[in-house]
Amino acid sequence: MAGLKRRNSSQNITGMKRRRKGRLAELMEFPLDVWFEVFSWLKPLDLLHLARTTKTFRSLLMSRSSLSAWKATREGDNVPAPLPGMSEPAWTALVFESTCHFCMRAAVHKIDFVFGVRICPSCAADQITTDHMVLEETAVEEYSVVASIAQIIVTCIPTIEGRSKPYRRHLTFLRRDFDQTLVLYQSLDEAGRGLYFTERQTFMRSWMQHVELCKRWVQDKARKRALELDVARNDRISSIQRKAVELGYEDELLYMSPMQRAMFLRLPGIKRAQPLTDQVWQKIKGDILRYLDNVRINITSCPVATARKQHYAVKALRSYKNSPDLLPPTQVLPSIVDFCDFGVVKGLLNLAPFLFSGDHAFTAIAHMLPSLCDAWREALLDKVIMAIDDDTAAHGTLTTYDEKEHFLRHPAIGFVCESGYCDAYGSRAGTLLFYPEVLSHPCCTIMRKRPAGMRDPAVELSDGGCRRAWSAEPLRGSAAIRAIVVRMLEAVGVADGGLVILLPCDLGVVRRESGYSFGWRSMVHHIYDKRHDPLTTSLDIVKPEDFPPAGCRVVRTTAVEAKFRCLHCRDYPWEPEQVMTLSTIREHVLLCHHTSDPSLNVDYYEEFGVPPVHPRSTWVVA
Repeated sequence: MAGLKRRNSSQNITGMKRRRKGRLAELMEFPLDVWFEVFSWLKPLDLLHLARTTKTFRSLLMSRSSLSAWKATREGDNVPAPLPGMSEPAWTALVFESTCHFCMRAAVHKIDFVFGVRICPSCAADQITTDHMVLEETAVEEYSVVASIAQIIVTCIPTIEGRSKPYRRHLTFLRRDFDQTLVLYQSLDEAGRGLYFTERQTFMRSWMQHVELCKRWVQDKARKRALELDVARNDRISSIQRKAVELGYEDELLYMSPMQRAMFLRLPGIKRAQPLTDQVWQKIKGDILRYLDNVRINITSCPVATARKQHYAVKALRSYKNSPDLLPPTQVLPSIVDFCDFGVVKGLLNLAPFLFSGDHAFTAIAHMLPSLCDAWREALLDKVIMAIDDDTAAHGTLTTYDEKEHFLRHPAIGFVCESGYCDAYGSRAGTLLFYPEVLSHPCCTIMRKRPAGMRDPAVELSDGGCRRAWSAEPLRGSAAIRAIVVRMLEAVGVADGGLVILLPCDLGVVRRESGYSFGWRSMVHHIYDKRHDPLTTSLDIVKPEDFPPAGCRVVRTTAVEAKFRCLHCRDYPWEPEQVMTLSTIREHVLLCHHTSDPSLNVDYYEEFGVPPVHPRSTWVVA
């Protein structure tokens, strides 16, 4: 039987049909235009690997006729053009192959665009040098010749300043570049050397310009990759939260504090870039559910019934503030703390749980919110006026809302924040505040340090602070502003009594001797910061329709860019404290809310009262 098995096995082996050699050779009989069409659909690295498979492909892809194919694959992958003097295949190998160009073994993930190579640390010690090292290694009989032209050679090759020993504070370069250029330079006559030097200087300028372009491309590519990973991580976190909600942990996820949320995200298996599969969920589910059980125990000190009422209050406030009629906001609006202090809202929150009807309770008072907010804003004006010195405010003469607002818009009325936390919220410490931006100053609504023992998820913030009812406690009326304005009026020959009528805040002020122009508020700010004397400063008043003056032109205008907030995060504990630039807010909406094309007043909005509200653009007049 054993012999029979062996015989049958042998028959099967010998009876197998052998493959004919060279059957793929017929592929090369395809027309070249067909091959180039195929090449154009490949990735650059695939095309490089294809060129290394056979001699036929190598001769075809390394010829000049295939340049269009290399260029098409590179442009299709959004890769910049090769460095000056570098071929397309060599550029593809530099960009996509992570091997050292000298030992061809070590993995090197960073491209040294200045030298046009990838180089591992062990090879760098042998291949990178400085002019001092070259002279030390030069033979005695050649020392004088090499020393006389070393500095010229260094200017004709790519160099970079060393940052670590033994290269610190010396220009470093590749040894082979120096040796090749030295041999070529010595072979030229005097006229040839001058022409070569001029050509190399032009070449090096174009080389370094392209190096900067390539560095920006690498940075953009890394940023986009990091963004993709962040989106993948957020998708995984959302999937985990949906699984937990299905198991009955919705309250724990909704009412956990920012600190608990941060610890939740640190659990193993949560913040990964891989998609969440059923197998992975079964593996990490135990740790996640145990942590959420601990959160359930900890929130018993803040009853879930009260937390749910606050949740409905936040929904009602967000629904009012995010309504299309109030976007973009043109007035300051209450935070959740101020909203819960409204008498009607406080009454709803104090209802017994069996009497509280959730969304319906706040729907019944929705028509009252505009009048409640108006009354709250008027109370804010009273607090701001009280922060001004008594001899200036004339509190008793201001009775209506319009009178109070008109008084606060006086150019001489300004404030300084004394909280000491302005830098933490993106405002410069000691910055002057004017109306109405003073109403939106973050130090008036945020406590940087949370009170000991405080446990209220509705008002806690992720940075350790918390929201509070609007307070003018950090503000101090600035008598210095009043003095500056009076002296500025004297400098331009305007009486104080006609201040508001003759000098509205949209007028420009020009310093004749410097060529700079400012808005009225900006000029007050400038004099306050620089401690200038308005009487000794030559000033002109220019109306907007008369700017720029005849014979001048505007060459630069400064503007505030960080002024946006997220509508999806508004009034939630995880709302970012600082306003963001347009690029930052769009990236935030993409990462956190999975909206690829965010739009103004739908996904984000321009915050009211971000300095400067009044014209503060500075023009440099040439």
